[in-house]
Amino acid sequence: SLLTGKVGSAQQLTPLTSFGTNGDGTIRPGDEAFLTNDGNRYQRGLAFNPATGHLIMVNRSPIGAETINIIDGLTGTNVGTLDTCCPAFGGSSSFLYNQIAVAADGAIYVGNLTTSGTVVTFNLYRWESEINGQTLVYSGDPRNGSPAAGSTRWGDTIAVRGGGIDTEVLIAAQSGTLAAILKPSDAGMAAFTATTLTVSVPPGGIGAAVAFGHGNTIYGKGVSAAGNALYLLGYDLGTGLATNIQTYGISQFPGRVGALAVQLASNRLAAIDMTAGSSPDIIRLYDISTPANPPAFLD
Repeated sequence: SLLTGKVGSAQQLTPLTSFGTNGDGTIRPGDEAFLTNDGNRYQRGLAFNPATGHLIMVNRSPIGAETINIIDGLTGTNVGTLDTCCPAFGGSSSFLYNQIAVAADGAIYVGNLTTSGTVVTFNLYRWESEINGQTLVYSGDPRNGSPAAGSTRWGDTIAVRGGGIDTEVLIAAQSGTLAAILKPSDAGMAAFTATTLTVSVPPGGIGAAVAFGHGNTIYGKGVSAAGNALYLLGYDLGTGLATNIQTYGISQFPGRVGALAVQLASNRLAAIDMTAGSSPDIIRLYDISTPANPPAFLD
């Protein structure tokens, strides 16, 4: 579902009715072959490409013939797919491609999902643009030998910022207290290295959603059903630490939020509130221009 923010004295989210053929800004399961609704959650990664105005969706169905679909951001029409020539060994065979993020320069990053309790091989793929071929830029254990318990599942989260040699890719372990930032080794962008971060939050505290904040800060959120807090942390790649700056408790921010997106240019944070029971999930919009205060609810 695609929504846009109206700028004015009261900012409001409204459906982009030109998106899809249902008149309400949605593409629904069955409208396109890459959107399924059989309970297997084959589509788990979605990102907006600022260079083209396209949405890019990771589709794992059918297993062994995965697609990464390019969707027109105004109409919802499927306009093509990314090259998926060469999935690498490692991680879950059912999640060769999982989460996706797009950098400011239009480069596309997709990770796999690791589910083994012992062996961790996280793969990060890069496409220079929607028409370029797939390259594997990282394959390894983002823990870098850290013995931290419960930090073997990686790939449920991904965020990216910058472009070119200044690109930073953020991932976090689903449980445990580790995150990692991957950066290019040189201007050729052919290989990335991972710096492990020990995070000063409860185990799993940022395992469900991550986003970059201003400067060397990140937002993180734990499993939504647990009613966890939202954290703002400052990280130092030199020390390998991500230290808690602010904790926004469930009285200040919805505890069941399971996805975050941050637009730093406008100091906006969007969140999906995974409401309990059969109630519809809610898209919420916040102002984060004053980090010392809880995110200010807009719509």
